[in-house]
Amino acid sequence: MSSWGKPALAVGARYSRPGRKAGAAHFLPVHFPTNKRTRFLRLAVLVMSVAGVLAMGIAFLGDWFWGVDLFSHLRPQYCAWLGLAMLGARRLRHRAALLVAIAGVIANVAALTPYALPWQMLVHAALYLD
Repeated sequence: MSSWGKPALAVGARYSRPGRKAGAAHFLPVHFPTNKRTRFLRLAVLVMSVAGVLAMGIAFLGDWFWGVDLFSHLRPQYCAWLGLAMLGARRLRHRAALLVAIAGVIANVAALTPYALPWQMLVHAALYLD
């Protein structure tokens, strides 16, 4: 029995809702967390993703206040943090957390790309721009 007093259905089992035709059947979602541990882990992964993206967003506001600029020093750590959140979201099949983490990683990689280029390439480009 489920917590609502109705018999619990297995994942993917057919059931019909009231108000539907007798032959119409719907399927339960493929992945629906039933135990507290899985729900807690899914919430933790979502919080990880949102916290990483929030810290990264604060880091982009560093041009206006020096205290906020200190967040921009941790961009590689944000990439690692959001990478762990991506792995956790993928493992737990949490689509929203996965999309948030992917967006954060893409923004961080775009911000870190100029620092990954060789200095000779940047100097060479600066000489020809003048």
